[in-house]
Amino acid sequence: MLSKGAEVFVTCGRDADKRILHPATVLAVSGEVFSIQLSGGDLTVSAGATVLVFFDLNRQFTKQSASVVAVHDPRTGCGDGDASQLAAPGAKNGGPVFGCRLVGQPISAESRESFRVCTVVANITGDLGIEKNCPLMDVSATGFAMIAKSSYKISDVVAAVLRHEGKEFRGRAVVQSVKELPGGRFRYGLHCMEERHGESSLRKGCQQISMACQRAQLRRLAANA
Repeated sequence: MLSKGAEVFVTCGRDADKRILHPATVLAVSGEVFSIQLSGGDLTVSAGATVLVFFDLNRQFTKQSASVVAVHDPRTGCGDGDASQLAAPGAKNGGPVFGCRLVGQPISAESRESFRVCTVVANITGDLGIEKNCPLMDVSATGFAMIAKSSYKISDVVAAVLRHEGKEFRGRAVVQSVKELPGGRFRYGLHCMEERHGESSLRKGCQQISMACQRAQLRRLAANA
């Protein structure tokens, strides 16, 4: 089912509850154990955890549980679990490497339009309030996450701009979550506000960016099917 070089998604814990998917690449497959490397993002997993892996199976978007048997982060050299279970512990230029063992059977995950997709590797930026070129971290059809230095609190309404493929999408968004980061920065989870008279194009932008990112990933998945 999984093959070396295949593009997949992975999620677990709170990210699974929020339906946030993180892109990853299969580095190697050895029997029931396979190694994947995150493309970016801030997903933290320890050996013994259970994750959900999303991949293309016979051109259908599917998901399957997997048990994490080992973790190695090439950026720090730190690891967790049985390193002998990692088929490619020397991977570089990416995020953590997980050694996983599939559990159970794959099932359909065709409701992917409702998932929030990680956009870190796409290098998409936007504006939040008066702050320009803020990194877009993930996006769904109705909301997005962005990193900024400006300070907001939950329930604040902020003007926002998203840019994609030469287009600008403007509107207002309400802050739903705040996570403080090192260096005086904050990661904000925002929900697009409905505007009267069609004044906002922000939700349209979220939908277009979300689908574009998913299509890019799924094209790579299909190519490896």
